[in-house]
Amino acid sequence: MNAIGNEQGITKNVIRQGTGSNVMEHDLVSVHYDGYIQDTGYRFDSSTALNSPLTFVVGQSQVLPSLEQVIKTMRVGEQAEILIDANKGYNEQGRPPIIPANASLRFDLTLLSVEQSKASTGYLLDMAAQLKSKGNEFYKIGDIEDALEQYKKAKVKLDALTAKDTQEKEETITLAVSVLSNMAACYNKLGDWTACIGMCQQVLALDESHIKSYYRLGQAYLNTKEYEAAIEVLSNGIEVCGRFFYFLFARS
Repeated sequence: MNAIGNEQGITKNVIRQGTGSNVMEHDLVSVHYDGYIQDTGYRFDSSTALNSPLTFVVGQSQVLPSLEQVIKTMRVGEQAEILIDANKGYNEQGRPPIIPANASLRFDLTLLSVEQSKASTGYLLDMAAQLKSKGNEFYKIGDIEDALEQYKKAKVKLDALTAKDTQEKEETITLAVSVLSNMAACYNKLGDWTACIGMCQQVLALDESHIKSYYRLGQAYLNTKEYEAAIEVLSNGIEVCGRFFYFLFARS
């Protein structure tokens, strides 16, 4: 085990060496991890189990600071075991009910990818918008699966950014609503009603007046035979969106 810089209480054991440059501030990184309570071996979190890598911008307080310090020492492909003492983790507060007070932590961490020094909010918004446009092109020619893949990539970019002011927050929400709505449209076309429901709910959490999401959500509930939920959603759509929603549904 090697200590990280001059820090006491943070150590790293490299299991597999990586390649390339170390991670820098503002880089966009993607990692797989398994987090354990050191004393008990209890796994409290895992991107590996969910097959859903964690993607974030270094330096924007999106992960545990001590874990971010370690990631800055890693290279792409590197796999390491990280030990973090309680005073460098969640201290006496813990994170009830999952992480008890004064718990030392262990992480099994793999650095999957790095986008070097470009991951500003503006850059991520531009990348997400470009990916959305590519998705739209695929959607127009009926290539729904490739369209969905582009929208998913756009969502990853949006999930990784942290808006610094009101304007950036508004731009992020507007683009997120569009991307999530397009994903819902793809799932609708593919007949994946559960995924469609999830996307529509995310859109409505950001924009409660999004008329197409009420419509698609109602359709999805009807197709899963959740009739009471469908009636409630469609009624809410009429209440929020008024006669425009009624005309949309009446034409279907």
